[in-house]
Amino acid sequence: MAAFTVGEHEVTVWKDQGRWVVTVDEAIHRRWYGSEAQAAGAGLLRAQRIARNPAPARRRMAAETQAATTP
Repeated sequence: MAAFTVGEHEVTVWKDQGRWVVTVDEAIHRRWYGSEAQAAGAGLLRAQRIARNPAPARRRMAAETQAATTP
């Protein structure tokens, strides 16, 4: 597991069932990645997008998190 900060945002990357997962500010990104570097890069980009345009990105992240956790 790796965790790092991008501006005011916390990015966490870990391996789950052979794939890499990323969260930004505790919201799970829906995609899985084949490597830690890919997941970290996606987390970095997502955190930068949130920093540029916080309100829409947070609503989108909340919707994606709900979709990812709903059976």
